[in-house]
Amino acid sequence: MLPKGLTVEAHPLGPLPLVNALITDLGIRDVVSELCPRDPRSQVGDADCVAAMVMNILGGRIALYRMESWTRKLPVWTLFGPGIEPEHFSDARLARCLDHLFEAGSDTILSRVVQAYLAREERSREYCVHHDTTSVSVYGAYEGEPPGWAPRMVYGFSKDHRPDLKQLVFGLSLHGSAGLPLMSTMFDGNTSDKFANTFHIEGLAGLLPEQDDVTLVGDSKLVDAQTLGGLLDAGFHFVSLVSRSFKVRRDLVDRFCDEGGQGSELGRTAPRRKKDPPTLYTGRSYTAPLTIQRPGQPAEKVDTRFVVVRSSALVEKVERQLPKRLGKEEDALKKRVAQATRERFACYEDAQKAAARLESEAKLWRLVVGVEQVEVPAKRGRGRPKKGQARPTETHYQLVLEELVVDPQAIEADVRSKTHFVLVTDHHEANAWPDTRVFAEYRHQHLIEGHAGFRWIKGPGQVAPLLLKKPERIEALGLVLILALMVRNYVQWTVREALALRRETIPYYNRKRDTHKPTAEVVWELFSELQLVIISLDGQVERVELQGMDIDKERVLQMLGLSKAELLSRRSKSRYPAGGS
Repeated sequence: MLPKGLTVEAHPLGPLPLVNALITDLGIRDVVSELCPRDPRSQVGDADCVAAMVMNILGGRIALYRMESWTRKLPVWTLFGPGIEPEHFSDARLARCLDHLFEAGSDTILSRVVQAYLAREERSREYCVHHDTTSVSVYGAYEGEPPGWAPRMVYGFSKDHRPDLKQLVFGLSLHGSAGLPLMSTMFDGNTSDKFANTFHIEGLAGLLPEQDDVTLVGDSKLVDAQTLGGLLDAGFHFVSLVSRSFKVRRDLVDRFCDEGGQGSELGRTAPRRKKDPPTLYTGRSYTAPLTIQRPGQPAEKVDTRFVVVRSSALVEKVERQLPKRLGKEEDALKKRVAQATRERFACYEDAQKAAARLESEAKLWRLVVGVEQVEVPAKRGRGRPKKGQARPTETHYQLVLEELVVDPQAIEADVRSKTHFVLVTDHHEANAWPDTRVFAEYRHQHLIEGHAGFRWIKGPGQVAPLLLKKPERIEALGLVLILALMVRNYVQWTVREALALRRETIPYYNRKRDTHKPTAEVVWELFSELQLVIISLDGQVERVELQGMDIDKERVLQMLGLSKAELLSRRSKSRYPAGGS
Protein backbone atom coordinates (compact mmCIF):
# COMPACT_ATOMS: atom_id res chain seq x y z
CA MET A 1 0.00 0.00 0.00
CA LEU A 2 1.28 3.46 -0.89
CA PRO A 3 1.35 5.98 1.95
CA LYS A 4 -1.63 8.28 2.07
CA GLY A 5 -0.87 11.67 0.50
CA LEU A 6 1.86 10.28 -1.76
CA THR A 7 1.74 11.60 -5.33
CA VAL A 8 3.92 10.83 -8.32
CA GLU A 9 4.23 13.17 -11.34
CA ALA A 10 5.95 12.28 -14.62
CA HIS A 11 7.07 14.98 -17.06
CA PRO A 12 8.47 13.95 -20.48
CA LEU A 13 11.81 15.63 -21.16
CA GLY A 14 13.27 13.75 -24.11
CA PRO A 15 16.67 15.08 -25.23
CA LEU A 16 16.06 18.61 -23.89
CA PRO A 17 18.29 18.26 -20.78
CA LEU A 18 21.12 17.05 -23.05
CA VAL A 19 20.64 19.97 -25.45
CA ASN A 20 20.47 22.40 -22.54
CA ALA A 21 23.72 21.07 -21.09
CA LEU A 22 25.50 21.41 -24.44
CA ILE A 23 24.24 24.99 -24.86
CA THR A 24 26.03 25.80 -21.62
CA ASP A 25 29.18 23.79 -22.41
CA LEU A 26 29.64 25.51 -25.79
CA GLY A 27 29.53 28.88 -24.06
CA ILE A 28 26.36 30.09 -25.75
CA ARG A 29 24.64 31.08 -22.48
CA ASP A 30 27.65 32.99 -21.19
CA VAL A 31 28.19 34.95 -24.41
CA VAL A 32 24.52 35.94 -24.78
CA SER A 33 24.33 36.89 -21.08
CA GLU A 34 27.40 39.10 -21.43
CA LEU A 35 26.38 40.87 -24.65
CA CYS A 36 22.66 41.03 -23.82
CA PRO A 37 22.47 41.70 -20.07
CA ARG A 38 19.23 40.80 -18.37
CA ASP A 39 16.82 43.64 -17.76
CA PRO A 40 15.83 43.63 -14.06
CA ARG A 41 12.21 44.05 -15.16
CA SER A 42 12.28 40.80 -17.15
CA GLN A 43 11.46 37.53 -15.45
CA VAL A 44 13.66 35.65 -17.94
CA GLY A 45 16.90 36.73 -19.64
CA ASP A 46 17.78 36.69 -23.32
CA ALA A 47 20.17 33.78 -22.74
CA ASP A 48 17.29 31.62 -21.50
CA CYS A 49 15.13 32.76 -24.44
CA VAL A 50 17.87 31.74 -26.88
CA ALA A 51 18.26 28.40 -25.08
CA ALA A 52 14.50 27.84 -25.26
CA MET A 53 14.42 28.56 -29.00
CA VAL A 54 17.38 26.25 -29.65
CA MET A 55 15.77 23.47 -27.63
CA ASN A 56 12.50 24.08 -29.47
CA ILE A 57 14.25 23.72 -32.84
CA LEU A 58 16.31 20.65 -31.93
CA GLY A 59 13.44 19.09 -29.99
CA GLY A 60 11.51 18.62 -33.21
CA ARG A 61 8.70 21.18 -32.76
CA ILE A 62 10.13 23.60 -35.35
CA ALA A 63 7.72 26.46 -34.70
CA LEU A 64 8.96 29.62 -33.05
CA TYR A 65 5.51 30.87 -32.22
CA ARG A 66 3.17 30.08 -29.33
CA MET A 67 6.20 28.94 -27.35
CA GLU A 68 4.24 29.44 -24.17
CA SER A 69 1.97 26.52 -25.11
CA TRP A 70 5.02 24.34 -25.70
CA THR A 71 6.74 25.27 -22.42
CA ARG A 72 3.57 24.55 -20.43
CA LYS A 73 4.11 20.86 -21.19
CA LEU A 74 7.61 20.99 -19.68
CA PRO A 75 9.02 21.37 -16.17
CA VAL A 76 10.72 24.63 -17.15
CA TRP A 77 12.26 25.09 -13.71
CA THR A 78 14.39 22.00 -14.41
CA LEU A 79 15.80 23.52 -17.59
CA PHE A 80 15.97 27.22 -16.68
CA GLY A 81 16.15 27.40 -12.90
CA PRO A 82 13.83 28.42 -10.06
CA GLY A 83 11.22 31.09 -10.57
CA ILE A 84 10.92 30.57 -14.34
CA GLU A 85 7.37 29.91 -15.54
CA PRO A 86 6.01 28.92 -19.00
CA GLU A 87 4.24 32.26 -19.51
CA HIS A 88 7.60 34.03 -19.38
CA PHE A 89 8.34 32.69 -22.92
CA SER A 90 5.61 34.59 -24.71
CA ASP A 91 5.81 35.55 -28.37
CA ALA A 92 6.33 39.18 -27.41
CA ARG A 93 9.25 38.29 -25.11
CA LEU A 94 10.94 36.19 -27.78
CA ALA A 95 10.46 39.01 -30.31
CA ARG A 96 12.22 41.42 -27.92
CA CYS A 97 14.99 38.85 -27.54
CA LEU A 98 15.50 38.80 -31.31
CA ASP A 99 15.63 42.61 -31.31
CA HIS A 100 18.29 42.53 -28.59
CA LEU A 101 20.35 39.97 -30.50
CA PHE A 102 20.28 42.16 -33.59
CA GLU A 103 21.29 45.24 -31.58
CA ALA A 104 24.20 43.35 -29.99
CA GLY A 105 25.28 42.11 -33.43
CA SER A 106 24.59 38.57 -34.57
CA ASP A 107 28.08 38.29 -36.04
CA THR A 108 29.59 39.52 -32.77
CA ILE A 109 27.69 36.94 -30.72
CA LEU A 110 28.60 34.07 -33.05
CA SER A 111 32.26 35.11 -33.25
CA ARG A 112 32.51 35.20 -29.44
CA VAL A 113 31.08 31.67 -29.22
CA VAL A 114 33.45 30.50 -31.96
CA GLN A 115 36.46 32.11 -30.29
CA ALA A 116 35.62 30.28 -27.06
CA TYR A 117 35.61 27.00 -28.99
CA LEU A 118 38.83 27.82 -30.84
CA ALA A 119 40.53 28.61 -27.52
CA ARG A 120 40.28 24.97 -26.44
CA GLU A 121 43.71 23.42 -26.06
CA GLU A 122 42.74 20.00 -27.43
CA ARG A 123 41.62 21.25 -30.85
CA SER A 124 43.78 20.89 -33.99
CA ARG A 125 45.61 23.94 -35.33
CA GLU A 126 45.44 22.70 -38.92
CA TYR A 127 41.97 22.35 -40.42
CA CYS A 128 39.71 23.13 -43.35
CA VAL A 129 36.83 25.59 -43.49
CA HIS A 130 33.97 24.77 -45.87
CA HIS A 131 32.17 27.78 -47.29
CA ASP A 132 29.15 28.34 -49.54
CA THR A 133 26.22 30.70 -50.12
CA THR A 134 22.54 30.11 -50.81
CA SER A 135 19.35 32.12 -51.17
CA VAL A 136 16.70 32.46 -48.45
CA SER A 137 13.14 33.19 -49.61
CA VAL A 138 10.82 35.39 -47.53
CA TYR A 139 7.06 35.93 -47.52
CA GLY A 140 4.87 38.86 -46.62
CA ALA A 141 5.24 42.59 -46.08
CA TYR A 142 7.63 44.11 -43.53
CA GLU A 143 7.31 47.22 -41.45
CA GLY A 144 9.21 50.27 -42.70
CA GLU A 145 12.74 50.43 -44.07
CA PRO A 146 15.43 48.35 -42.36
CA PRO A 147 18.47 50.10 -40.88
CA GLY A 148 21.32 50.83 -43.25
CA TRP A 149 23.36 47.84 -42.04
CA ALA A 150 20.45 45.38 -42.22
CA PRO A 151 20.07 43.12 -45.30
CA ARG A 152 17.36 44.11 -47.78
CA MET A 153 14.86 41.67 -49.20
CA VAL A 154 14.82 42.08 -52.98
CA TYR A 155 14.39 39.90 -56.03
CA GLY A 156 17.47 38.07 -57.28
CA PHE A 157 18.73 34.78 -58.66
CA SER A 158 16.88 32.19 -56.59
CA LYS A 159 18.73 29.00 -55.76
CA ASP A 160 15.41 27.76 -54.35
CA HIS A 161 13.85 28.14 -57.82
CA ARG A 162 11.35 30.66 -56.43
CA PRO A 163 11.89 33.80 -58.55
CA ASP A 164 8.42 34.99 -57.49
CA LEU A 165 9.60 35.60 -53.91
CA LYS A 166 11.92 38.22 -52.50
CA GLN A 167 15.01 36.80 -50.88
CA LEU A 168 18.18 37.25 -48.87
CA VAL A 169 21.60 35.75 -49.63
CA PHE A 170 22.83 33.54 -46.79
CA GLY A 171 26.52 32.67 -46.35
CA LEU A 172 27.88 29.96 -44.07
CA SER A 173 31.31 28.60 -43.12
CA LEU A 174 31.79 25.31 -41.26
CA HIS A 175 34.82 24.09 -39.34
CA GLY A 176 36.39 20.98 -40.88
CA SER A 177 34.83 17.56 -40.56
CA ALA A 178 33.18 18.64 -37.28
CA GLY A 179 30.83 20.92 -39.20
CA LEU A 180 30.73 23.57 -36.46
CA PRO A 181 29.53 26.94 -37.83
CA LEU A 182 32.31 29.54 -37.70
CA MET A 183 30.63 32.42 -39.48
CA SER A 184 27.27 33.20 -41.02
CA THR A 185 26.21 36.26 -42.97
CA MET A 186 23.08 37.66 -44.60
CA PHE A 187 23.25 39.98 -47.58
CA ASP A 188 20.78 41.76 -49.84
CA GLY A 189 18.87 39.34 -52.04
CA ASN A 190 20.69 40.40 -55.22
CA THR A 191 24.23 40.26 -53.82
CA SER A 192 26.76 38.61 -56.13
CA ASP A 193 28.69 35.53 -55.02
CA LYS A 194 31.95 37.38 -55.64
CA PHE A 195 31.08 40.13 -53.14
CA ALA A 196 29.70 37.64 -50.59
CA ASN A 197 32.85 35.49 -50.82
CA THR A 198 35.15 38.51 -50.42
CA PHE A 199 33.22 39.73 -47.37
CA HIS A 200 33.30 36.23 -45.86
CA ILE A 201 37.05 35.85 -46.39
CA GLU A 202 37.74 39.16 -44.67
CA GLY A 203 35.52 38.15 -41.74
CA LEU A 204 37.25 34.78 -41.34
CA ALA A 205 40.67 36.43 -41.49
CA GLY A 206 39.72 38.60 -38.50
CA LEU A 207 38.12 35.71 -36.61
CA LEU A 208 40.51 32.76 -36.92
CA PRO A 209 43.81 32.76 -34.97
CA GLU A 210 46.83 33.76 -37.06
CA GLN A 211 48.80 30.69 -36.00
CA ASP A 212 46.17 28.33 -37.46
CA ASP A 213 46.88 26.67 -40.81
CA VAL A 214 43.50 27.10 -42.55
CA THR A 215 42.41 25.78 -45.95
CA LEU A 216 39.19 27.23 -47.35
CA VAL A 217 37.15 24.72 -49.37
CA GLY A 218 34.46 25.97 -51.73
CA ASP A 219 32.69 25.34 -55.00
CA SER A 220 33.50 26.80 -58.42
CA LYS A 221 32.30 30.30 -57.41
CA LEU A 222 35.49 30.56 -55.35
CA VAL A 223 37.73 30.30 -58.43
CA ASP A 224 37.94 33.97 -59.31
CA ALA A 225 41.20 35.90 -59.76
CA GLN A 226 40.40 38.53 -57.11
CA THR A 227 38.76 36.10 -54.68
CA LEU A 228 41.73 33.73 -54.76
CA GLY A 229 44.09 36.69 -54.43
CA GLY A 230 42.22 37.83 -51.34
CA LEU A 231 42.42 34.32 -49.89
CA LEU A 232 46.18 34.10 -50.32
CA ASP A 233 46.67 37.63 -49.03
CA ALA A 234 44.72 36.70 -45.87
CA GLY A 235 47.04 33.76 -45.27
CA PHE A 236 44.58 31.02 -46.26
CA HIS A 237 45.06 28.05 -48.54
CA PHE A 238 42.29 26.87 -50.85
CA VAL A 239 40.76 23.79 -52.47
CA SER A 240 38.00 24.34 -55.00
CA LEU A 241 36.27 23.04 -58.10
CA VAL A 242 37.13 24.48 -61.51
CA SER A 243 34.18 25.57 -63.63
CA ARG A 244 33.68 24.09 -67.11
CA SER A 245 34.01 27.57 -68.57
CA PHE A 246 37.78 27.59 -67.86
CA LYS A 247 39.97 26.64 -70.82
CA VAL A 248 42.59 25.19 -68.47
CA ARG A 249 39.99 22.65 -67.35
CA ARG A 250 39.36 21.40 -70.87
CA ASP A 251 43.08 21.29 -71.64
CA LEU A 252 43.92 19.27 -68.52
CA VAL A 253 41.06 16.81 -69.03
CA ASP A 254 42.21 16.23 -72.62
CA ARG A 255 45.78 15.75 -71.46
CA PHE A 256 44.71 13.27 -68.80
CA CYS A 257 42.62 11.25 -71.29
CA ASP A 258 45.34 11.32 -73.94
CA GLU A 259 47.76 9.85 -71.37
CA GLY A 260 45.46 6.87 -70.84
CA GLY A 261 42.85 8.33 -68.47
CA GLN A 262 43.71 6.03 -65.56
CA GLY A 263 45.80 7.67 -62.87
CA SER A 264 45.93 6.47 -59.28
CA GLU A 265 42.97 5.69 -57.05
CA LEU A 266 41.87 8.73 -55.04
CA GLY A 267 38.86 7.23 -53.27
CA ARG A 268 35.80 5.07 -53.60
CA THR A 269 32.19 5.11 -52.43
CA ALA A 270 30.27 2.02 -51.34
CA PRO A 271 27.21 1.22 -53.49
CA ARG A 272 23.66 1.52 -52.23
CA ARG A 273 22.95 -2.07 -53.25
CA LYS A 274 25.34 -4.96 -52.66
CA LYS A 275 25.09 -6.19 -56.25
CA ASP A 276 26.28 -2.83 -57.62
CA PRO A 277 30.00 -2.00 -57.96
CA PRO A 278 31.51 0.78 -55.83
CA THR A 279 32.09 4.21 -57.33
CA LEU A 280 35.79 4.54 -58.09
CA TYR A 281 37.59 7.87 -58.36
CA THR A 282 40.96 8.00 -60.14
CA GLY A 283 43.08 10.97 -61.05
CA ARG A 284 46.40 12.73 -61.34
CA SER A 285 47.98 16.10 -60.50
CA TYR A 286 49.21 18.67 -62.99
CA THR A 287 50.75 22.12 -62.73
CA ALA A 288 49.40 24.91 -64.94
CA PRO A 289 49.22 28.71 -64.79
CA LEU A 290 46.18 30.38 -63.23
CA THR A 291 45.39 34.10 -63.10
CA ILE A 292 45.42 35.47 -59.53
CA GLN A 293 45.13 39.09 -58.45
CA ARG A 294 46.08 40.09 -54.93
CA PRO A 295 44.50 43.23 -53.42
CA GLY A 296 46.10 46.39 -54.80
CA GLN A 297 48.33 44.48 -57.24
CA PRO A 298 48.05 43.69 -60.96
CA ALA A 299 46.85 40.27 -62.06
CA GLU A 300 49.56 37.68 -62.65
CA LYS A 301 49.88 34.11 -63.88
CA VAL A 302 50.81 31.76 -61.04
CA ASP A 303 51.76 28.11 -61.38
CA THR A 304 48.97 26.28 -59.57
CA ARG A 305 48.24 22.65 -58.81
CA PHE A 306 45.27 20.98 -60.47
CA VAL A 307 43.90 17.49 -59.82
CA VAL A 308 41.96 15.83 -62.66
CA VAL A 309 39.46 13.27 -61.32
CA ARG A 310 37.56 10.58 -63.24
CA SER A 311 34.36 9.15 -61.71
CA SER A 312 33.23 5.64 -62.67
CA ALA A 313 29.67 6.51 -61.65
CA LEU A 314 29.64 9.46 -64.04
CA VAL A 315 31.02 7.25 -66.81
CA GLU A 316 28.22 4.74 -66.31
CA LYS A 317 25.59 7.50 -66.15
CA VAL A 318 26.78 9.28 -69.30
CA GLU A 319 27.02 6.06 -71.31
CA ARG A 320 23.54 5.01 -70.20
CA GLN A 321 22.00 8.37 -71.13
CA LEU A 322 23.89 8.88 -74.41
CA PRO A 323 21.41 7.10 -76.78
CA LYS A 324 18.49 9.06 -75.33
CA ARG A 325 20.38 12.35 -75.63
CA LEU A 326 21.30 11.60 -79.24
CA GLY A 327 17.69 10.85 -80.16
CA LYS A 328 16.35 13.90 -78.36
CA GLU A 329 18.85 16.24 -80.00
CA GLU A 330 18.22 14.71 -83.46
CA ASP A 331 14.49 15.32 -83.18
CA ALA A 332 15.05 18.90 -82.04
CA LEU A 333 17.49 19.63 -84.87
CA LYS A 334 15.22 18.19 -87.54
CA LYS A 335 12.38 20.34 -86.26
CA ARG A 336 14.55 23.46 -86.29
CA VAL A 337 15.86 22.71 -89.80
CA ALA A 338 12.31 22.20 -91.10
CA GLN A 339 11.34 25.61 -89.75
CA ALA A 340 14.47 27.33 -91.05
CA THR A 341 14.24 25.96 -94.60
CA ARG A 342 10.83 27.60 -95.03
CA GLU A 343 12.30 31.04 -94.40
CA ARG A 344 13.41 33.25 -97.30
CA PHE A 345 16.31 35.71 -97.16
CA ALA A 346 16.81 38.66 -99.46
CA CYS A 347 20.54 38.84 -98.67
CA TYR A 348 23.08 36.04 -99.08
CA GLU A 349 25.08 37.22 -96.04
CA ASP A 350 21.96 37.07 -93.83
CA ALA A 351 21.31 33.50 -94.99
CA GLN A 352 24.91 32.53 -94.18
CA LYS A 353 24.61 33.96 -90.67
CA ALA A 354 21.34 32.08 -90.10
CA ALA A 355 22.99 28.87 -91.30
CA ALA A 356 25.91 29.39 -88.91
CA ARG A 357 23.56 29.99 -85.99
CA LEU A 358 21.63 26.83 -86.83
CA GLU A 359 24.81 24.75 -87.10
CA SER A 360 25.96 26.01 -83.68
CA GLU A 361 22.88 24.46 -82.04
CA ALA A 362 24.21 20.97 -82.76
CA LYS A 363 26.12 19.53 -79.79
CA LEU A 364 26.50 15.80 -80.46
CA TRP A 365 25.67 15.88 -84.18
CA ARG A 366 27.50 17.36 -87.14
CA LEU A 367 25.02 19.63 -88.90
CA VAL A 368 25.88 21.19 -92.25
CA VAL A 369 23.46 23.74 -93.67
CA GLY A 370 23.93 25.22 -97.12
CA VAL A 371 22.52 28.32 -98.81
CA GLU A 372 20.60 27.94 -102.06
CA GLN A 373 19.66 30.70 -104.48
CA VAL A 374 16.07 30.58 -105.74
CA GLU A 375 14.06 32.71 -108.15
CA VAL A 376 10.57 33.55 -106.95
CA PRO A 377 7.84 35.51 -108.76
CA ALA A 378 7.90 39.20 -108.00
CA LYS A 379 4.82 41.16 -107.16
CA ARG A 380 3.15 42.60 -110.28
CA GLY A 381 2.73 46.32 -110.73
CA ARG A 382 -0.59 48.06 -111.18
CA GLY A 383 -2.55 47.50 -114.42
CA ARG A 384 -2.80 44.65 -116.88
CA PRO A 385 0.49 43.24 -118.21
CA LYS A 386 1.18 43.48 -121.91
CA LYS A 387 0.52 40.44 -124.03
CA GLY A 388 3.47 38.05 -123.97
CA GLN A 389 5.25 39.93 -121.16
CA ALA A 390 7.01 37.52 -118.79
CA ARG A 391 6.26 37.81 -115.12
CA PRO A 392 9.17 39.43 -113.28
CA THR A 393 11.14 37.41 -110.70
CA GLU A 394 13.18 38.16 -107.54
CA THR A 395 16.30 36.45 -106.25
CA HIS A 396 15.95 34.98 -102.73
CA TYR A 397 18.05 32.64 -100.65
CA GLN A 398 16.98 29.72 -98.51
CA LEU A 399 18.68 27.22 -96.24
CA VAL A 400 19.19 23.63 -97.32
CA LEU A 401 20.07 20.66 -95.13
CA GLU A 402 23.22 19.08 -96.51
CA GLU A 403 24.29 16.77 -93.69
CA LEU A 404 23.10 15.57 -90.28
CA VAL A 405 25.27 12.80 -88.85
CA VAL A 406 26.59 11.82 -85.43
CA ASP A 407 29.81 13.66 -84.58
CA PRO A 408 32.24 11.22 -82.89
CA GLN A 409 34.64 14.00 -81.88
CA ALA A 410 31.87 16.03 -80.25
CA ILE A 411 30.65 12.95 -78.39
CA GLU A 412 34.15 12.19 -77.14
CA ALA A 413 34.64 15.77 -75.95
CA ASP A 414 31.23 15.78 -74.24
CA VAL A 415 31.86 12.46 -72.51
CA ARG A 416 35.28 13.64 -71.33
CA SER A 417 33.81 16.83 -69.90
CA LYS A 418 30.91 15.11 -68.13
CA THR A 419 32.85 12.16 -66.67
CA HIS A 420 35.74 14.20 -65.23
CA PHE A 421 36.05 17.15 -62.89
CA VAL A 422 39.06 19.24 -61.94
CA LEU A 423 40.09 20.50 -58.50
CA VAL A 424 42.50 23.36 -57.88
CA THR A 425 44.64 24.09 -54.82
CA ASP A 426 47.67 26.09 -53.81
CA HIS A 427 49.04 23.13 -51.80
CA HIS A 428 52.07 21.99 -53.79
CA GLU A 429 53.62 19.75 -51.15
CA ALA A 430 52.82 16.22 -52.38
CA ASN A 431 53.84 14.53 -49.11
CA ALA A 432 51.65 16.59 -46.77
CA TRP A 433 48.89 17.08 -49.35
CA PRO A 434 48.76 14.08 -51.70
CA ASP A 435 46.05 13.88 -54.36
CA THR A 436 43.99 11.66 -52.07
CA ARG A 437 43.85 14.36 -49.39
CA VAL A 438 42.95 17.13 -51.85
CA PHE A 439 40.12 14.96 -53.18
CA ALA A 440 38.94 13.95 -49.68
CA GLU A 441 38.81 17.54 -48.44
CA TYR A 442 36.71 18.60 -51.40
CA ARG A 443 34.34 15.66 -50.86
CA HIS A 444 33.74 16.99 -47.33
CA GLN A 445 32.04 19.95 -49.02
CA HIS A 446 28.85 17.89 -48.67
CA LEU A 447 28.86 19.00 -45.02
CA ILE A 448 27.73 22.51 -45.89
CA GLU A 449 25.36 21.39 -48.64
CA GLY A 450 23.80 18.46 -46.75
CA HIS A 451 22.20 17.76 -43.37
CA ALA A 452 25.01 19.52 -41.49
CA GLY A 453 24.40 22.76 -43.37
CA PHE A 454 21.95 24.23 -45.88
CA ARG A 455 19.74 21.15 -46.18
CA TRP A 456 19.14 21.18 -42.43
CA ILE A 457 18.63 24.95 -42.33
CA LYS A 458 16.15 24.87 -45.22
CA GLY A 459 14.53 21.64 -44.07
CA PRO A 460 14.18 20.92 -40.34
CA GLY A 461 15.58 24.33 -39.43
CA GLN A 462 13.04 26.15 -41.58
CA VAL A 463 15.04 29.34 -41.99
CA ALA A 464 12.99 30.00 -45.13
CA PRO A 465 10.43 31.13 -45.90
CA LEU A 466 9.98 33.49 -42.98
CA LEU A 467 7.59 36.17 -41.80
CA LEU A 468 8.79 37.99 -38.71
CA LYS A 469 7.41 41.53 -39.37
CA LYS A 470 10.92 43.04 -39.12
CA PRO A 471 13.87 42.17 -41.36
CA GLU A 472 16.18 42.65 -38.37
CA ARG A 473 14.51 39.70 -36.67
CA ILE A 474 15.23 37.48 -39.66
CA GLU A 475 18.95 38.08 -39.17
CA ALA A 476 18.62 37.46 -35.42
CA LEU A 477 16.63 34.27 -35.98
CA GLY A 478 19.32 33.22 -38.45
CA LEU A 479 21.79 33.47 -35.57
CA VAL A 480 19.56 31.27 -33.37
CA LEU A 481 19.36 28.67 -36.13
CA ILE A 482 23.14 28.74 -36.55
CA LEU A 483 23.58 28.20 -32.80
CA ALA A 484 21.15 25.27 -32.99
CA LEU A 485 23.13 23.91 -35.93
CA MET A 486 26.32 24.28 -33.88
CA VAL A 487 24.86 22.17 -31.06
CA ARG A 488 23.54 19.60 -33.54
CA ASN A 489 26.80 19.23 -35.47
CA TYR A 490 28.91 19.18 -32.30
CA VAL A 491 26.90 16.24 -30.95
CA GLN A 492 27.04 14.36 -34.25
CA TRP A 493 30.79 14.87 -34.76
CA THR A 494 31.79 14.17 -31.15
CA VAL A 495 29.78 10.94 -30.87
CA ARG A 496 30.96 9.68 -34.26
CA GLU A 497 34.61 10.36 -33.41
CA ALA A 498 34.28 8.62 -30.04
CA LEU A 499 32.52 5.59 -31.55
CA ALA A 500 35.22 5.26 -34.21
CA LEU A 501 37.95 5.49 -31.58
CA ARG A 502 36.27 2.90 -29.37
CA ARG A 503 35.08 0.75 -32.28
CA GLU A 504 31.59 0.74 -30.80
CA THR A 505 28.02 1.35 -32.00
CA ILE A 506 24.80 2.74 -30.56
CA PRO A 507 21.21 1.64 -31.27
CA TYR A 508 19.57 2.94 -34.43
CA TYR A 509 15.92 2.61 -33.40
CA ASN A 510 14.27 3.62 -36.65
CA ARG A 511 15.95 0.77 -38.54
CA LYS A 512 16.19 -1.50 -35.51
CA ARG A 513 19.91 -1.97 -35.80
CA ASP A 514 23.14 -0.46 -34.50
CA THR A 515 25.18 2.24 -36.23
CA HIS A 516 28.72 3.54 -35.87
CA LYS A 517 27.93 6.82 -37.69
CA PRO A 518 24.78 8.19 -36.02
CA THR A 519 23.28 11.52 -36.94
CA ALA A 520 22.38 13.96 -34.19
CA GLU A 521 18.74 13.00 -34.74
CA VAL A 522 19.60 9.39 -33.83
CA VAL A 523 21.10 10.67 -30.56
CA TRP A 524 17.97 12.75 -29.86
CA GLU A 525 15.81 9.68 -30.43
CA LEU A 526 18.03 7.65 -28.09
CA PHE A 527 17.25 10.17 -25.32
CA SER A 528 13.55 10.54 -26.24
CA GLU A 529 12.46 8.30 -23.33
CA LEU A 530 13.82 10.56 -20.58
CA GLN A 531 11.25 11.63 -17.99
CA LEU A 532 11.38 13.68 -14.84
CA VAL A 533 9.61 11.92 -11.98
CA ILE A 534 8.61 14.01 -8.94
CA ILE A 535 7.59 12.19 -5.77
CA SER A 536 5.66 14.29 -3.24
CA LEU A 537 4.20 13.52 0.19
CA ASP A 538 1.42 15.73 1.55
CA GLY A 539 2.30 18.39 -1.00
CA GLN A 540 6.01 18.43 -0.13
CA VAL A 541 8.52 17.28 -2.76
CA GLU A 542 10.55 14.40 -1.37
CA ARG A 543 12.49 13.23 -4.41
CA VAL A 544 13.21 14.13 -8.05
CA GLU A 545 14.49 11.42 -10.37
CA LEU A 546 15.49 11.22 -13.99
CA GLN A 547 13.98 8.06 -15.41
CA GLY A 548 14.77 6.32 -18.67
CA MET A 549 18.57 6.20 -18.46
CA ASP A 550 20.36 3.07 -19.65
CA ILE A 551 23.89 1.96 -20.56
CA ASP A 552 23.67 3.35 -24.11
CA LYS A 553 22.66 6.81 -22.94
CA GLU A 554 25.36 6.82 -20.28
CA ARG A 555 27.96 5.91 -22.91
CA VAL A 556 26.86 8.85 -25.08
CA LEU A 557 26.99 11.21 -22.09
CA GLN A 558 30.53 10.01 -21.37
CA MET A 559 31.54 10.69 -25.00
CA LEU A 560 30.20 14.24 -24.64
CA GLY A 561 31.96 14.80 -21.32
CA LEU A 562 28.72 14.83 -19.31
CA SER A 563 27.19 12.78 -16.53
CA LYS A 564 23.64 11.89 -15.57
CA ALA A 565 23.72 14.17 -12.55
CA GLU A 566 24.75 17.14 -14.72
CA LEU A 567 21.58 16.88 -16.82
CA LEU A 568 19.57 18.16 -13.85
CA SER A 569 22.19 20.35 -12.21
CA ARG A 570 23.30 22.64 -15.03
CA ARG A 571 21.87 25.63 -13.20
CA SER A 572 23.46 27.17 -10.13
CA LYS A 573 20.32 26.56 -8.10
CA SER A 574 17.68 23.84 -8.13
CA ARG A 575 14.07 24.12 -7.10
CA TYR A 576 13.92 20.56 -5.85
CA PRO A 577 16.50 18.28 -4.23
CA ALA A 578 18.19 15.90 -6.69
CA GLY A 579 17.45 12.25 -6.20
CA GLY A 580 19.19 9.01 -7.02
CA SER A 581 19.06 6.93 -10.15
